[in-house]
Amino acid sequence: MTSVTFSPDGQITATAGEDGTAKLWTISGHLFTEFKGHQGCVTSVSFCESEKRIATAGDDGIVRLWRVEGLDELLVRGWDWLKDYTVARSRLVTTASNQSREGFLGEFLVHDKVVRIYQGDITNLVTDVIVSSDDTYLQMNGGVSWKIRQVGGNEIYKETRNLIPLFLGDVAVTTAGKLKAKKVFHGAVIDWHDEILPFQNLIRQVVHTCLEKANQYGFQSIAFPLLGTGTGRFSTPVAWEITLRQIIKDLSVDTHNMVEVIVVLYGRKLPEELNVKGFLEKVEKLGWRSLL
Repeated sequence: MTSVTFSPDGQITATAGEDGTAKLWTISGHLFTEFKGHQGCVTSVSFCESEKRIATAGDDGIVRLWRVEGLDELLVRGWDWLKDYTVARSRLVTTASNQSREGFLGEFLVHDKVVRIYQGDITNLVTDVIVSSDDTYLQMNGGVSWKIRQVGGNEIYKETRNLIPLFLGDVAVTTAGKLKAKKVFHGAVIDWHDEILPFQNLIRQVVHTCLEKANQYGFQSIAFPLLGTGTGRFSTPVAWEITLRQIIKDLSVDTHNMVEVIVVLYGRKLPEELNVKGFLEKVEKLGWRSLL
């Protein structure tokens, strides 16, 4: 245990540990829930009195905010409800293995839903849905789609043969093979036959459709690459902006069941080129509505 603090009313204890978790306890020592997300040791934890949030900091150099809304009311109504309530807000998506120079760069909330930025290989994520960027015939022979086929196995590709051809903007759903996911959503953003490359409204449409389908399936987590930026040669900065704006727009709807959305940046220089740190600071200062 590296840090201990009490809630403003003295009813809850928060602890930080070397195992990468922060935990909430009753004053009698009963565990409410734990929050996972840091890479390595969590060095400090504290309650944010006015907003009912817990802030943690770790050896990974990231400060995280964990929302615990209506804490007082939940304590009155019972421990079981609080456990369900807070677990739903702990981080769902993890990594299948620890890869050097990969990891989560930061996050922000849209209402009670979290958007996280991950630098690394999308196939290393443990999530409900992994999104693939492909053409209308789902050839899976370049960029992120090839990586998904390579890691997930050829059975994913074989399954797509029964789903083609797609129209531009369509999203096909297959199993995830050997990937640590439940489904792969294949977004058609290129039409090689008619020589149509990705464009802005198409990217928006595919992001929206993926989130809509995930909601219909009852999934709680999904990971997006920057669609069309590989083989499709679509502008990476534009894809970054479009993807985030559309995700925020969809998550701002109160009826959306999604809990966690990951935006994956493949390439070690991308976080700096896209100024991810500056973006997260802007969201923290101005709020997610400033991006709509």
